[in-house]
Amino acid sequence: MLTMAVLIAVSGCSGESESNGTLSAAQITDADALMSVERLYPDLPEENFDGSEFRLMQWFRGENHIHNYFEYYTESEDGEVLNDTVYARNRTIEEKYNIIITAEGAEDPSKTCITLINAGDFRYHFCADIPQRLAVNSISGYFYELNSVPYLDISMPWRNGRAQKGFSVGGKLYIITGDYVLYEKQRVFAMFFNRDMADDYNLPDLYRTSADGNWIVELLNDYTALTSSDLNGDGNMVHSDDRFGVLSGSYTYISALLFGMGNTMSAKDEEDMPVLSLNNERLIESIDNISDIIFGKNIAWGEIVTDNWSSAHSPQFMFEEGRAMFYYEVIQVARMLDTDIAYGIIPLPKYDYGQDDYLTTIQYGNSGAISIPVNNPEIEMTGILLEALAAESTYTTLPVFIEVVLKTKKAPDERAPLMLDIIYKGIVYDIVEAFDFGKVTALLNKDLYDAKANNFMSGYAAREEAIQSALGKTIEAYQNIGK
Repeated sequence: MLTMAVLIAVSGCSGESESNGTLSAAQITDADALMSVERLYPDLPEENFDGSEFRLMQWFRGENHIHNYFEYYTESEDGEVLNDTVYARNRTIEEKYNIIITAEGAEDPSKTCITLINAGDFRYHFCADIPQRLAVNSISGYFYELNSVPYLDISMPWRNGRAQKGFSVGGKLYIITGDYVLYEKQRVFAMFFNRDMADDYNLPDLYRTSADGNWIVELLNDYTALTSSDLNGDGNMVHSDDRFGVLSGSYTYISALLFGMGNTMSAKDEEDMPVLSLNNERLIESIDNISDIIFGKNIAWGEIVTDNWSSAHSPQFMFEEGRAMFYYEVIQVARMLDTDIAYGIIPLPKYDYGQDDYLTTIQYGNSGAISIPVNNPEIEMTGILLEALAAESTYTTLPVFIEVVLKTKKAPDERAPLMLDIIYKGIVYDIVEAFDFGKVTALLNKDLYDAKANNFMSGYAAREEAIQSALGKTIEAYQNIGK
């Protein structure tokens, strides 16, 4: 039942609508409802590509590196469920279209693809890389405009509607993501919580609170203060000795909390052009609303816990030891936790009860996306195969990935898949953050951390001209592609 629930619950998580049968918390226990959701299929022609190769370039940082892409290709089955599901999915598409999927890897896939383009050499049908590099290189005309790719249906549920909206400029789109891109799902921000500690302090059921839409920053503030404790009574809060209400993987994650509260760095005008949206009352109040946490004594920062990563590669050991009530990090941490405590996963908190959706964002410098090299002469085949692989991933690799994430020691209970469904539905993409125009991201991260005060307005005033200038040049570059 759990496996089927995961499969169906995530099957529509990429789009902004629920047209693909996402279930409610009540429905998830109803077997008839589970079995009634029909699979969607892409509208593609029957084709035989006569044994052609379908070649991809992907991010690879060394053998067994934790940040290698894993979702596109594997040479063989090895008994590990996710690896074998990737293998089986690829075999399904290979047999259906008579193709051979191959892959190569590089530390900078975009650079590799661009070098080949400049040399007039076509080698890869698509390039899988971090969004930051794809975005920066897209303005120079190195990638194919995706709305014009035959059979690539950007509107389908296995795509991510918010990603398309976030990355497009003037109706032009050069970067896509969706159910085929699993590494991205690891680099999405969420809130882990200590279920044992929640019980000890008689906190409300945080799963239920979240499912009902009532998980807000005010509650995070209250529960953080309640569960923090100077365990050794020396009057100081020290990460090696005491218990903290919140553990943050890094001060660079402050902006993730602000995105969760409905803030963005840019918006779109009526012509789909990005315009700055930072200087507004909601953002100022959002920083104030989390000031007790990010400027207070009840939070442990990854940089402090690890002595700037010299004593440990991650601060997660504090959470594993039961010395943090909340731990906000990327979801990949769930695959690495080794702890005797029972824990759960919930979305980042909302700004207030009036906020409709739970929101989150990605790490643009350590996530995943896809672009198509502009010199690809087999664009029809590429569109068909990317669409087929994305659709197949919705019902194969994505649900298995969710199970792998959750199958850890003391893993969350059967309600966790619904939480991940909610989290993945709310990923917000922002082209201004992707490009980091004028070092804008520091305004909502390092500058706040260093000042231990809400200095956003003064910082923004000092950088606004540089940010606006860089944004304007990028828009102009997009408009000039192909001219």
